[in-house]
Amino acid sequence: MPMPGAGDPYFYEWYIGLENVIKMLNPDSGIKHVIFQHDEYDTIDDVVVEYANGNAQVCYQVKHNIGTATTVSLTFGSMLKREEEKKCLFEAMVQGWKKASTASSTTITPVLFTNRRMLNHRAGRHLNGISYSAYGVNDFILKMQKIILTQNGCTDFVISDDALRCQWEELCNTLSSVQRSDLIAFMKYFRIEANQPSLGDMKQSLVDLIAQTFG
Repeated sequence: MPMPGAGDPYFYEWYIGLENVIKMLNPDSGIKHVIFQHDEYDTIDDVVVEYANGNAQVCYQVKHNIGTATTVSLTFGSMLKREEEKKCLFEAMVQGWKKASTASSTTITPVLFTNRRMLNHRAGRHLNGISYSAYGVNDFILKMQKIILTQNGCTDFVISDDALRCQWEELCNTLSSVQRSDLIAFMKYFRIEANQPSLGDMKQSLVDLIAQTFG
């Protein structure tokens, strides 16, 4: 396992890996391997859980915010925001999923795991000078997954909801380095697990899980 460094954010992702290691003790979990900092993957490499049937991997990208006086939220806008020379979170995860899917013959499920608060209310945004009301990021993903799955994953699907269509086009335009077919394939499997416990609560949940596992 490569050493990512030291500090609370890294301990947080280790706890997520340990939770799956404890689950692996139960054969019914179907977990075969838990890999910390997968050295062949990018972005979605923090924790990789492989299942015994050999057909599926769940790959976690962990975003942990150490407790501050200001609540940090996860929104559609924040996932499109670029910081300095870094890719936005959406772009980094799509490219990480593409690399993992190319390197592995299994189905890769990318998961954004975070203790950030996910807001589900709609927010005003602009696309090419036109104002529209964007869905909360998780609602947006679920709605797009439904459309993609019902239209067989074709790249020219129809979106009847004007706001949803604008939001999808904004995402595609922002991720200009990503092929639309790759983004569509990624969206089929992507899920967000937000509002997760703090570091201290996560530690206690592991203790409880161990107690439950060993009776």
